[in-house]
Amino acid sequence: PLSCTSDDIGIKENSSAPYVTRRITKTNLEWRIRNLPYPVETYSVTAERDGKCLIVRTANKKYYKKLPIPELERVNLEPVQDNISFSHKFNTLIIVYKKPVQVIELEQCVQEELMSVATIKDDQCKPS
Repeated sequence: PLSCTSDDIGIKENSSAPYVTRRITKTNLEWRIRNLPYPVETYSVTAERDGKCLIVRTANKKYYKKLPIPELERVNLEPVQDNISFSHKFNTLIIVYKKPVQVIELEQCVQEELMSVATIKDDQCKPS
């Protein structure tokens, strides 16, 4: 039996479809949604308390996306509208969410714990 790949049958993802990338900094959570051609006035980014996520929508109803925030779920917090800011450049919508103090403290505790763990050197690992 011959196997068919998506390249063989001509199915390909649309290169102009919007896609989301995520970036985490020390003080902010950032999402970039590429391939969104509308002006910045078209977009609305709101915090949904029930779903614990951010909702991105356009006024012309062409785009709708829920962005989960697992960092807030870990510390059992709900998203706050005042922490959201967004801009639009080069067909990319940039959404920035300012991290709450509780999330920053949790990340510092995790970092300290990781630094306290003793590392294994190559000569300490004996192959069997």
